[in-house]
Amino acid sequence: MRAVRLHMASHIAEMQVTTSAFLIIVGFFVSWLPYACFSLWTMFNDVSEMSPTAAIIPPLFAKAAYVWNPLIYFGRNNDFRREFIDALMHSSNEERNVVHMVRLQECRAQEHLITLQEETEL
Repeated sequence: MRAVRLHMASHIAEMQVTTSAFLIIVGFFVSWLPYACFSLWTMFNDVSEMSPTAAIIPPLFAKAAYVWNPLIYFGRNNDFRREFIDALMHSSNEERNVVHMVRLQECRAQEHLITLQEETEL
C-alpha cells in the first residue's frame, strides 16, 4: 500500500514537472516566434511600408519572454510560491522594523534634548 502511494506521488510530481516544462516551451515560442517571423519578413520585404506600431509588437513579445518563467514557476510550484511570499513578507517586516527603530531613536533623541533644555533652564 505504501509503495502504491509513493508511486502515485512520484507520478504526480513527474506530471507537474512535465506540464511546467511544456508551459515554458510554449511561452518561449509565443514570445520569440513573432520576432523570428518579423525578422524573416523584413529580410525579403520593404520595411518602410510597415507602420511603427506594427513593427514594435514583435520585439515586445520577445522582451516578454523573461516574464514567463517566473509566472509559470509561481503558478505551478507551491514551494516556490510559498518561499516567494515569505521573502516578500520578511523584507517588508524588516523594513517596518528599521523604520520603527529609526523613529524610536528620533523620539529618544528629542526626549534627550528636552531633558537637556530643562536642566539648563534650572
